[in-house]
Amino acid sequence: MPKYEWIGGIPRYWKIVFYLMAAEFSVGFIFGITAPLWARQIQDASHSFALRMKGQGTFYLSPRLGWFMSNYLWIFLDFLVSWLSSRLPINPSFGGSVEGDRI
Repeated sequence: MPKYEWIGGIPRYWKIVFYLMAAEFSVGFIFGITAPLWARQIQDASHSFALRMKGQGTFYLSPRLGWFMSNYLWIFLDFLVSWLSSRLPINPSFGGSVEGDRI
């Protein structure tokens, strides 16, 4: 398999996607670890999203934060797949185009 090298280094958007991916995972991981310290254990009008944690009970979060906590690993996986797939070379034998032509 031939080696591919970038002329002038790695494109800036790959670095941006990588840093966004790392930041998003870090924030979600830290929120997950520290949730028992700051999350509410009693549901109220502004904390309606239930986050169930194995062995620690149920915590209630605001809807936006709850959505993020439920989906941050999927967001990380999406960043990871897009970052890795953009780094793979295109193999013309599988129907890909070296020049990036589209049909």
